[in-house]
Amino acid sequence: MSGLLITAACRGDTAVVRRLVEKGADIDQVDKIGRTALLTASLIDHLEIATVLLEQGADVNKHVNFSPSILAMPNPANAMPRLTPMCVAIDRGQLAMAQLLSSYGAARAFTIGTGTGTILGIICTAEELANRLRHTNLAAWLITSRKWTTPLHHLTIIPAARAHALLHKGASILAAAAPGDPTPLSLALELQAKGEAAEGSAAALVLKAAAPWSRATHELFPDAARAYAVRMLLVGHRLSRLPKYESVAQAVFDLWVDHMMPHIVGPRESE
Repeated sequence: MSGLLITAACRGDTAVVRRLVEKGADIDQVDKIGRTALLTASLIDHLEIATVLLEQGADVNKHVNFSPSILAMPNPANAMPRLTPMCVAIDRGQLAMAQLLSSYGAARAFTIGTGTGTILGIICTAEELANRLRHTNLAAWLITSRKWTTPLHHLTIIPAARAHALLHKGASILAAAAPGDPTPLSLALELQAKGEAAEGSAAALVLKAAAPWSRATHELFPDAARAYAVRMLLVGHRLSRLPKYESVAQAVFDLWVDHMMPHIVGPRESE
């Protein structure tokens, strides 16, 4: 079945790829000439198939020894190249594919050729490879995104549904490679300042998640915080049902939820 998966990827048949993955095909299997389904998607620059595979857990950094060489970069020893999907995307100047792979954690350093030393093992970074091959736009984006360390940093790339799922699972809006480096929140604020954080976008969701707990932001809090908020809602409900509040029960409950709980549950994260 896995061989069929790679064949379907070669044909660019997204529907068959999706069906085979759902039926349990080995998503990371390597075929006789050294291809995985994800590497194949990168070779043919098929974003939709790559997205399906990555969403289903394909190993974004799995390297294979693929022959013959498809790299434009010189290989002085004619060594068997150790390729990853990201290496292929950079080599071919595929900006959108590189961005997608990066959002799933693709490594940006490659060993071109098997072996060790300076003859058989050429180690280079994605930026070096893009510059060497004069993929100007790709090189510029790699520099811009150099310190993006999480999927949520890729706000202009990931769809809102994925950003929502990441936030729901507890992805940090304050993650940074080092103090002072970009965070998802700082990037969202930059996009907002440029008028590029439209309602419903990934950036807008991060900005919303930065606010204190409320009925509107509840779904963007991680599991533990949402569970705590539910317990506090029950406390408010019981409070509002006390005999002395019988005539104003709904008003008491609304006061609890809208004015007390944002302080009790607090912000999603704090500096």
